[in-house]
Amino acid sequence: MIDSVTVAPRAFQGHRETRVTGKWRRETRRVPAGSFIVDTMQPLGVLAVYLLEPQSDDGLVTWNFFGPRLRSGGLYPVFQVGGAPPSP
Repeated sequence: MIDSVTVAPRAFQGHRETRVTGKWRRETRRVPAGSFIVDTMQPLGVLAVYLLEPQSDDGLVTWNFFGPRLRSGGLYPVFQVGGAPPSP
């Protein structure tokens, strides 16, 4: 759950750096159609974690990849799946 979104007042390298604060919560959710599941047990798994982590200095949040989907009171558009994903 996102508590706050802070956008830098000045652009840096063509972007306004963004920061979010909030808290993780445990819940059961359906994975929406068209979603991606990123297996972190792969050669570039650590890079994927770094890019998707909301507090990362050079992650997708900082560089505005999620844009207007980040809002106070909203859900972070990335979630961690516990255990093995269900079979299709």
